Amino acid sequence: MSRAIRKNLAAAYRIIHLMGYDNLTYTHLSARAEDGKSFYILPFGFLFDEVTASSLLRVDFDGNVLFLRNHGVITCGKTIHAAYIYLHHLQQACKTQCLAMADRENLILPSKEICERSVKDLLSFEPDIGYRDWQALLRLLKRRDFDYEK
Repeated sequence: MSRAIRKNLAAAYRIIHLMGYDNLTYTHLSARAEDGKSFYILPFGFLFDEVTASSLLRVDFDGNVLFLRNHGVITCGKTIHAAYIYLHHLQQACKTQCLAMADRENLILPSKEICERSVKDLLSFEPDIGYRDWQALLRLLKRRDFDYEK
């Protein structure tokens, strides 16, 4: 189980780099370890495209942790692929909003009901949200020879 978590987290780092969502060494991802008392994270100072499964550090929850206000986002999911797909959709929504607002015209916003229906449709589209896309992204990493598994 530990190896699978490490491989998927390393893949997430590489995919986020590939999509351009990283910010040099100023961001990170983490995944809860199988014991529920620790988590995996990249070593301080690593770029996302340098992370491999074996380079990830295991840190317990008793250490000092600093969360910065107004600095980035935290997406959570039951799996790494679910957390990634939430990040991806958030990134796309933010990009769309910025482009729409740049036009400086009055925006026509969807109703609350349409927004709620869209969220419901997204969350019920498939039983394991993000899994299908995650498998496709893992194949992309292999085709591009991103050696995240070592």
